[in-house]
Amino acid sequence: MMKRLLRLGAALLATSAGVWAQEVRASITGTVTDSQGAAIPGVTITATNIANNASITQVTNEAGLFLTPFLSPGMYKLTAEKQGFKRYVREGIVLQVQDRSRLDIVMEIGEMAQSVTVNAEVSQLQTETASRAQVIANELISQVPTQGRNPFQIAWAAPGVIKTGGWRYLRSFDIAGTSNFAVNGGRNRENEVLLDGISNVRGNRTVIHVPTMESVQEFKVATNTYDAQYGRTGGGVVTIVTKSGTNQLHGTIFENFQVEELNANQTELNRAGVRKPPNNINTFGVQAAGPVYLPKVFDGRNKLFWLVSYEGMRQRSADPGTGTLPLQEWRGGDFSTLQNAQGQLVSVFDPLTTAADGTRQPFAGNRLPANRINPISAEVLKFFPTPNAPGDGPARINNYIYPSRWIGDMNQWIGRLDWMINPNNNFYFRYGQNPFSEYRGLVFITDLNQVNPAEPTGNAPLIRNGRNWTFDWTSTLSPRMTFNLRAGLARWEEQTGSSFGANYDPRQLGFASSLVSQFTQLQFPRFALGTYGNAGSDRLLNLGTNDSYTVQPNANLALGKHLMKFGAEGRRYNDNSNNPGQAAGAYTFTRQWTQARALQADAVSGNELASFLLGYPQSGFVDKNIAPAQRNHYFAFFFQDDFKVTQRLTLNLGMRWDYEQPLVERYDRALRGMDFSAASPIANRVTGLNLKGAVQFAGVGGQPRGAFEPDKNNFQPRIGAAYRIGSKWVVRGGYGLYYLGQNEIGAAQGFSRRTDMVASTDGNLTPAVNLTNPFANLPGGNLLAAVGNSLGASSFLGESVTVNYLNRPLPYSHQYSFDIERELPGNMVAEVAYVGNITKKLPISANQNVLPVNELG
Repeated sequence: MMKRLLRLGAALLATSAGVWAQEVRASITGTVTDSQGAAIPGVTITATNIANNASITQVTNEAGLFLTPFLSPGMYKLTAEKQGFKRYVREGIVLQVQDRSRLDIVMEIGEMAQSVTVNAEVSQLQTETASRAQVIANELISQVPTQGRNPFQIAWAAPGVIKTGGWRYLRSFDIAGTSNFAVNGGRNRENEVLLDGISNVRGNRTVIHVPTMESVQEFKVATNTYDAQYGRTGGGVVTIVTKSGTNQLHGTIFENFQVEELNANQTELNRAGVRKPPNNINTFGVQAAGPVYLPKVFDGRNKLFWLVSYEGMRQRSADPGTGTLPLQEWRGGDFSTLQNAQGQLVSVFDPLTTAADGTRQPFAGNRLPANRINPISAEVLKFFPTPNAPGDGPARINNYIYPSRWIGDMNQWIGRLDWMINPNNNFYFRYGQNPFSEYRGLVFITDLNQVNPAEPTGNAPLIRNGRNWTFDWTSTLSPRMTFNLRAGLARWEEQTGSSFGANYDPRQLGFASSLVSQFTQLQFPRFALGTYGNAGSDRLLNLGTNDSYTVQPNANLALGKHLMKFGAEGRRYNDNSNNPGQAAGAYTFTRQWTQARALQADAVSGNELASFLLGYPQSGFVDKNIAPAQRNHYFAFFFQDDFKVTQRLTLNLGMRWDYEQPLVERYDRALRGMDFSAASPIANRVTGLNLKGAVQFAGVGGQPRGAFEPDKNNFQPRIGAAYRIGSKWVVRGGYGLYYLGQNEIGAAQGFSRRTDMVASTDGNLTPAVNLTNPFANLPGGNLLAAVGNSLGASSFLGESVTVNYLNRPLPYSHQYSFDIERELPGNMVAEVAYVGNITKKLPISANQNVLPVNELG
């Protein structure tokens, strides 16, 4: 991982002398003048954080302009000093995430030993930028109740933000629910999310890591951003800043609990006379922060700080369910007591006695002979629980009641270390993760200490973990230039499927070694028995990971009336998915093989369990799926100039260029579009038609490895203006062009293969194979192998094929706004705004295999 980051960082440093990208901290800018309004150059400006005494010092330029960047949100004191003038002190300055506060200073002639102290709030009017945003302060985050203690829910209250999904799954590990929002009419999930400046989304823009509520200092929802430092989004930008330690040791501890005894029952359950289901949820946590202090050894006050935040969750609940299990006598083949819901005897018939007209002979006494029971079926039935209830009606349905336990554990934590190396160099490192595991919907298993590989649920367990770490170093190179280097990784891990049936060898059930040796993954097979439920999971155990590596070297420069930024950013996205499908086989059983007439069902004959005991599936298959390992790189460069034209007018002028490489599969297991002008490989076999069209494979026949052609013309102009009218009004407007990231993955058709069993060769009159050797009638009795790219242009002849459009452009978004702000008493601001968002070149699916209109009769 570090080698990748170092290579990425070296490439960026080699191409950018001074850069700035996606800065999350605040800044103070302004002009220093004397009492006559003349600019004063060479004034030393120092901004000091009250909580930890960290400071940044700058010097005004020839225009009297200054900029103190990279200020963490918090309370500040600002001083201005120059020989021949009284020392100026401004206290009580509150900075929020990404604030660009303006503070003009008028200095009085006098001795430096004298000082002028001003204690007043900075105006909340946004006079330096046309960008529109809302800051959610720490006080609101800590006081507003949220479902699952997920701070993102507060962001949805910002003007222009719309929640697009449901409200049920919004816990910190529910990234789909967390990511479902749109901004200013943009597309769902087309938003950038930054955690301490590092991208916190996967390649498809779903959120990866949600920090603990206690650790969030504040966050900002930018609905219109005309700063060229932002890209790869068609909506808004959500920026989250975590807390850091201070000179004071402080901490919090909390616990929320919801227990069955304190819960009211649901109205519907009360009416039905059903007791309330058990539901116990306990959420607890602790956070502590302060200086690194070892008495008589090391005093880290004003220098070295730490913060640790932890939140845990334990859920123990149940959602009782009912099912139908076979009675003991039925398991042995004795169906003499089998009845339907009307109390009629249900007879079972022998499929091997099928006559030409489809009629069959019944089993004597409605009992299957012992020598006709398939040994694999008999072995599988041993894993079924026994009924624990009498059941309903003559059919004895719903004779099994299970608690369907829900067992969820989360251990979410975040740690941060800040080091003020010297007045010119600051460093911090932050790491966070939120591991979660959940067992849900258990049917056969009522206690996790039980071992039953046939457990049918697919959440056994569901395991998720979102990780995010950030390294940040800031250095003041000169009174006018500051450098910043940031790197990080956001990683999503998710495991689904059944751990109970994982690595189970189907040979233990009686499947032949010649078949099992062809499986790509060992697992308890899936058996679907209709009325009698399922054995084996519908999802095999699998693990998928998504990585987002980021490197950002940054700097800024104050020159005359220009505050300039030069920016670059590099990212690498890895998408490693693993969906083995039913690699150990899945088989479905119906009553068709044991009903009286092969092709005509009735209410008094045929039974799924009887078909299963005989070993005759209605259908079955085995999957051989690849685990795609895809990656791509993203690079961006930009220039931004915030030009202070006059004391009232500020222009935001920027240009950004994005380059996103096409997806590449590690082993070139991907299609690369279709050449519609190439001669068809069967053109010489067909006369009278000029057949054209052939598929192309990545990395084969001189083709590039990318899934499609890269788009290298993604220039994005940004322009904004803010004009201050008097001291209480400001008029702002802006326009920006933004390119969205790519969502589509590379097409991999042909590299995975499903082998379907041929259950019958005479139109379902008689079974052709059984469970003992379900694929015996295939060539050699073998599973089909994936063809991959071995056939070249002759692949998929006579089949439908899905490919990416080779010359696909990236979608882009036009965003614009116009607003008027008015400062009100009580540190409030009223705003009226008009906003717009127009997105173009959205991807679509198109059928290319259609006759031209002029060829139609």
